[in-house]
Amino acid sequence: MIFTLNKKRLSNLACLTPKIFKFSWVSLILSLSSLTLPLENIAAQTVVKQTNVSKKCRFTGHFAPVTAVAISPDGKILASGSADRSIKLSNMVSGREINALQGHTEVISRLAISPDSKTIISGDATGVIKLWDISTGKLLRTLQEHTSGIRAFAISRDSKTLVSGGQDNTIVWDISTGKRIYTLRGDSSDSESLAISSDGKNIINISSSNTVKFGIFALERKHI
Repeated sequence: MIFTLNKKRLSNLACLTPKIFKFSWVSLILSLSSLTLPLENIAAQTVVKQTNVSKKCRFTGHFAPVTAVAISPDGKILASGSADRSIKLSNMVSGREINALQGHTEVISRLAISPDSKTIISGDATGVIKLWDISTGKLLRTLQEHTSGIRAFAISRDSKTLVSGGQDNTIVWDISTGKRIYTLRGDSSDSESLAISSDGKNIINISSSNTVKFGIFALERKHI
């Protein structure tokens, strides 16, 4: 379904098949949520075949299953989140650990890196979101508006706006201040995947609750 921000229905789209986890092809390839093998059988490691590189790098360091991954837009850093509640930043070429981020008290459920490769955004199973400086590993701010686990992130191309989705609702944030801009409820709740259009004007939301719905909402940068 396609909606305007005021929930006016514009049209219906054909139902999408099985479960959709993410829009990004990188995330789809790397996401351990799409694997059929039990996570414990891979010893909390993820193997990544790099584009145009013949060898494979093995990234290690977690003490529990890997539950989320993200690659920086410049292709230099792999971020991995785990059930051990930590986030590891690793060099994509060597596999060497660059930094370890600690602060979450629950399983890391989603990770994203801003288009300018300056900020890493993490979400956990309780709905807590944290923003980190990717170069120093410093925690910049903590966002606590969700009441359920984080399922999806989307970041605008200018790295100014974050959209987060969970089972409760979808929230639009100002990344620079950490303040909530507004909340999308109703048809936009129960997010499985999110994206922001390349022109920065629309939020694309896919939710799943018995059926899969596809909604497009106008993106406004004003506080409500």
